Amino acid sequence: MLKIIRQKLFVKSNSEKIINYTLFIIKGIKIYYSKYIDKFVYLITFIIVILSIFKIDLLPADDAFFYLKVAENYSNGFGFTFNKIYQTNGFHPLWMYICISINYFTKLINLQNYTIYFLAVFQIIIFYLTINKLNKLFSSKKFDYGISLSSYIDSESSTNYKSNSKSNKIEFNQIIYLVLFLIYIATGTLLLMESIIVLSLIVYISSSFYELIDKNNRTTNSNPHSHSITNSSIFYIAILISMLFLARLDSIFFIFYFSILLLYLLIQSNQSKQSNQFKLTKPKVLKSILIYVITLVFIISIYLFYNKINFGSFGTISSEIKNKFPHFIFDDINIWGRVILISNLIYIIILNLFKDITLKKIKVLLILTSITHILFAFCFQLNTAQWYWNFGYLSLSFLLYDLVLIIKNKLNLNYFEDLIKIFLLVLIVFTFFTKNNLLNDFNKKHQIKQLVENIENNSINNNIIIYTYDFPGRLAYYSNFQVIPFDGLISNKEYIEDLKKYSIEDYIKNKKINYLITPIINNSDTELIKRLNYQIQKVTQNTSSLELTIFNPITLKNGKSIQLENNKLLYKFKNPLIKWQKEYIEIGIWDLSKLNKQKVENNISNYK
Repeated sequence: MLKIIRQKLFVKSNSEKIINYTLFIIKGIKIYYSKYIDKFVYLITFIIVILSIFKIDLLPADDAFFYLKVAENYSNGFGFTFNKIYQTNGFHPLWMYICISINYFTKLINLQNYTIYFLAVFQIIIFYLTINKLNKLFSSKKFDYGISLSSYIDSESSTNYKSNSKSNKIEFNQIIYLVLFLIYIATGTLLLMESIIVLSLIVYISSSFYELIDKNNRTTNSNPHSHSITNSSIFYIAILISMLFLARLDSIFFIFYFSILLLYLLIQSNQSKQSNQFKLTKPKVLKSILIYVITLVFIISIYLFYNKINFGSFGTISSEIKNKFPHFIFDDINIWGRVILISNLIYIIILNLFKDITLKKIKVLLILTSITHILFAFCFQLNTAQWYWNFGYLSLSFLLYDLVLIIKNKLNLNYFEDLIKIFLLVLIVFTFFTKNNLLNDFNKKHQIKQLVENIENNSINNNIIIYTYDFPGRLAYYSNFQVIPFDGLISNKEYIEDLKKYSIEDYIKNKKINYLITPIINNSDTELIKRLNYQIQKVTQNTSSLELTIFNPITLKNGKSIQLENNKLLYKFKNPLIKWQKEYIEIGIWDLSKLNKQKVENNISNYK
């Protein structure tokens, strides 16, 4: 041992001495403490999960509370409505049906006030079942889903790697787990959003697909003229694909690419190894294709025609507002979309450089889906959010997994994966406490809850209707208020027609709106332009009043303005979503019950 220490320390330069000494310590840690690192990772992330559930009002994105409020109203007999004013289809149906089911269950056992915790626990269970499925996928000896670097290391090393212990592969799978955990914590989508359901379906579809490939390969090797893919397997995958569409409607890109890949596999399974000819006419293949297509079309059509019959279009109101296809708008992509796009381009290079990387079909499928989705959003979609990129998040975790494995084997750094895991764990803890300001706010009441109490204490009207620019989800869920968001994403076409028909003042009077919530900007600023370009056109403020201009979220023009005198400002407070939206510091709540006759004019600017 002393000889090894001398070799590490007595080197030519101080920099080499520091590097070697550091590596020596790390290797020591690796030898003596490696077996505890995996347990430590799960312990810390489990503690974060418990804290997340404990502070469930603080952590999730505000859109998550849309689902909770609509599900609550539905289970109480009001139908699919967020505010009991407008019926809506502005949600992804699968997660909504799950929310409704759990609402009915908690109502049955008289625990409806705790529905949010039941949903959080349900999602955590789904998340860890998904991680377990990934773990099996990557550690399976049958599929050999590790990375064989035989092209870059000698055959003996390659053999040793492939026969390596199961724990080695589980360690690398933990990197995927930590990357996904970090992303969903950082984006506020680990709990109460549809993201975990989408992730789970992608993983189960991928696993089922590779089981088909394995079964097909084994059967073809034993009998080259056989058709190994059963109709029951095709039906199961078609059900999963249909559920994925209902989980997120923009999964259509993945469905398109996956269907092509599945068709290729079906044709390939019917090829003779000797002739290598395509034979699509074989009845079993045609039957498999028909089962897949009919199942997929049937389930998806039920939902689409429900929308058409009840809401006048096949899509949702939110997709109609945000999606401007075929008209190009070239809207900005959020930071997460940019990261995913860049990482996907890097991944394409990695997959081409290292030919022995396995699971390539699914990885390429995820990359194609992510890039197509991001480019489509850039060209045709307004205001992308961080929970859009689930396919990209999974491909990013695979990319980091592959890079760690490549670096470890090429440089023979046996401790490298543990370093990465520790780094990711530190990053998770830092992100969790700083992004959500949890250190300062953990023992405080959430500002939205405080706002609800203030409004209730200042109002003499029991039927409170609020017109708000943002955070409508929490505001509605933690109160009995009827909340109407400016953007119309959780309403229907009736709201759009109301904005065409009425001036702002008339709309407020028609809907008997009591309060209006707007951004407050500093007097030194002249105006705040379009926080969301289908919601607020501008806010102009001076010493005595604030002028708010909103417009029809579908036409994006014919803006209507209202002048709000400062003496109608009930109070102002710090933006409760300042961590996510930094364009303004304060929020103002205006008492419209005392609204005097004011000049309300149509804004004739042709804003596009």
